[in-house]
Amino acid sequence: MSTNSSMPPDPPAQEERKVISTLADHYFPDSRGLPKKKRRKLIAILTVSALLLFFGSLLAENYFGLLFSGNSVRREDEAQKRLDLEGEAFTAQVTEPVFDPTVTPFDFIFDHPLTPAQEKRMQGFSTNEIDELWDYLSSIGGRMVEYPAGGTSEARSSVFNLHLQSDRQAPLTVTDLRVEILHCAPSTAEAIVRVPPQGGGGYFGIFFDLTERDPIARISEPTKEFGDPFFRDNVINLGNGEDPGNFRVESVAERQSCDWEIEVSYADSSGVHTRNVNNNGHPFRTEALPRNPRQYWLTYPGEGEGIEWVNCSRPFGPVRPHADCG
Repeated sequence: MSTNSSMPPDPPAQEERKVISTLADHYFPDSRGLPKKKRRKLIAILTVSALLLFFGSLLAENYFGLLFSGNSVRREDEAQKRLDLEGEAFTAQVTEPVFDPTVTPFDFIFDHPLTPAQEKRMQGFSTNEIDELWDYLSSIGGRMVEYPAGGTSEARSSVFNLHLQSDRQAPLTVTDLRVEILHCAPSTAEAIVRVPPQGGGGYFGIFFDLTERDPIARISEPTKEFGDPFFRDNVINLGNGEDPGNFRVESVAERQSCDWEIEVSYADSSGVHTRNVNNNGHPFRTEALPRNPRQYWLTYPGEGEGIEWVNCSRPFGPVRPHADCG
């Protein structure tokens, strides 16, 4: 369909021109007497100026919005970091290891002598009933002490699992574990039941020798590095999505039983800190063998499935003292 240029403009176009003309009359009242051509030029300039002002204000608004939003994001990020550092640096959980008395040698110490009935019942177990012997000795008040991976024949140890975890978003590095001794004293136990080891072996993890003046974490793996300071060549990284640090911790005591805690040194973005870890609100305790117990039983595999029980008590029982009685 053909168009006719002589037709009057559409109503919207007429309305738009009226608005622009009105604005021109308002802001430039002297333009009313101008020739039509100059008046249109002035209106065009006014329109372009208005558009430039409009888009310029949009650009300015976006610029300052981005500027201040960047500052706001930085402030929020700094606030989040402060909250992250104010939270607990890490949690420490202590659990008992899985113990198999059929393969792990152990001693039991008692704060009281065993009665004749208890001694008779104890000697009734066979080599196939080590689990039952362990349960029985526990049920009559015995406390187990283990044979350490290293140390003298009279040294004994306790073992637990230590789990360190941090929920922080920022990284955290454990740089040292040391023992803080709270109290040590000779063992007052009155009876010992010994089940000596039939072979050697070490724990994979760390150990503390409580006989040292300043016990530090040492490597307990049965390798050439056994006994070397663990943190000489290692650190524990926590936080920032790192896996928890899990350790089998052994503590070795000799002649004196000790109560103690672990002093953890760690570093984060705010500096170097220390914090003590204990056994769920209580000190760790590592017991030594008593030097002069009233009762001292030593066991050896006997004939068949039997167990040979040697009475090392002083004065010695009806059997001749065994060479290992000491």
